[in-house]
Amino acid sequence: MSDLEIPVNISSIGFPNAIEWFLTLLLSSLRIGAFFIAAPLYGSMSIPSQVKLVTILSVAFFFMPNVDLQAIRGFDESTFILFILGEILIGLALGLVLTVIFSAAALAAEVIAATSGLGFAAQIDPNTTAQSPVLSQFFSLFLITIFLTLNGHVAVINILKNTYEVVPFGGADRISETAEYVFASGKDMYSWALKIALPFVFTIFLINLTIGIVTRSAPQLNLFSFGFPITLISIFILLYVMADILGWSFRDLITDSLRNLADIFGRK
Repeated sequence: MSDLEIPVNISSIGFPNAIEWFLTLLLSSLRIGAFFIAAPLYGSMSIPSQVKLVTILSVAFFFMPNVDLQAIRGFDESTFILFILGEILIGLALGLVLTVIFSAAALAAEVIAATSGLGFAAQIDPNTTAQSPVLSQFFSLFLITIFLTLNGHVAVINILKNTYEVVPFGGADRISETAEYVFASGKDMYSWALKIALPFVFTIFLINLTIGIVTRSAPQLNLFSFGFPITLISIFILLYVMADILGWSFRDLITDSLRNLADIFGRK
C-alpha cells in the first residue's frame, strides 16, 4: 500500500471541542461585529466586506478568553435571543458614540460652509451616500488623521475589550446605562460642533458686516460681485491661519470622547 492509500483515523473526541471553539468564536464576534458595522472608520464602505469579516474574526479570536459558554447554558430560545441582542447593543453603542465624534466635525464644517458660501461645493459622500459639502469631508479626513496619530483606533479596541469586564458575557447589568450615555452623546455632538464652528462663523459675520457697511455707503458696488469673492477668499485664508488651532480642537474632541468612553465602558 502506498503512502497515499494509508487511511487517516480521526478521533471523534476532537469534534465536540472544535464545535465549542467555533461557537465561542462566533459569540465573541457578536459584540465586535456590531461595533465594526456601526463605527465610521472601521465600518467604512470603502473597505471591502471580506476585509471587514477577516478583521472581525481576527479580533474576536483574541477576545475569546472573555467568553465563557457556561454563562449561557440552560438558556431557552427567547432568553438566548435577548442575550444576542444585548451583545449587539453593546457593540452598536460603542460604534455610535464613535460616530458622534466624527459627526461633530462634519456638522461644524457644514455650518461654516453654509455661512461662507462654500455650501455650493458639494459632492456625494461615498460613506454615507448623501450629498455633503466638500469642507465636511475635508474636516472628516483631518479628524481621521489626528485620530490615527493619537492611536485612537487602538484605544477604542482596548475599550471594547474592557466592556467584557463592565458588562460580562451573558450579563446585562449596565445596558440601560450604556443606552442613556449613547443618547446623551448627541448633546455633546452639537456642543463640540458649536465650539469648532463659532470662531469661523463669528469672523465671517464681521466680514459680512463690513461688506454691508461698505455697500451701504457706496451703493454703486454690487453686493454679490463685490462681497461674495471677498467672503470666499477670507474663509480660505481663515482656514489656513486657524489650521493649527483646528487641529488642537480636534485633539481635544478625540481625547475627551475617548475619556468618556473609558469612563462608561471601562469601570466596574
